[in-house]
Amino acid sequence: GRPGVGLYELHMPRLLLDTCATVEEAKRCLLLNKQYYMVLSLHYLIADRYGNSFVWETSHAHNGEYILDGRNAPQIVTNFMLYRYPTASDIPQGDDSDRYWMYSRYLSLLRAIESAPPPYSLDFIREANARVFFDHLDKRSTTPERTLWHSIYDVDDRSLRVSFYLRDEPDPEHPGQTRAVRSGYHDLR
Repeated sequence: GRPGVGLYELHMPRLLLDTCATVEEAKRCLLLNKQYYMVLSLHYLIADRYGNSFVWETSHAHNGEYILDGRNAPQIVTNFMLYRYPTASDIPQGDDSDRYWMYSRYLSLLRAIESAPPPYSLDFIREANARVFFDHLDKRSTTPERTLWHSIYDVDDRSLRVSFYLRDEPDPEHPGQTRAVRSGYHDLR
């Protein structure tokens, strides 16, 4: 992509983190600042310490901006634009055997959340998300697909826990295949 007018997809999170303390401030900031994307349209899950959240998305043609309010419920973001599917029942249902299909990943997280009562423990969050990590070499692709990091933000504690993809190694449970090795979670304050 080429530079455009305004902020590109990696500048916007920095602006929000540096200038906004609440969801309402973040909404105003997003609506008032021009944006473009260098590579692809993204979506952001934005939350504050008061239990408010929303997902911000722009259309692929960047001719529409969408705010999807959390309404004090967990929000899930995977690799598709949520604005196209107003409810979970609108999301394409597929073969659950392909855990890497973007809709299967979303539905897997939704089922996990629906099966456990809040508040959600850190172990629950880690385990639910680990189910949908990209951690394999797709034989249909010429490049490896990996979840490079997983972040858990604690807005009350103002901290971040993050685990990183480190390398591949032979998978002892599946001879001839590899598995991703990840770091433990590092605490940042």
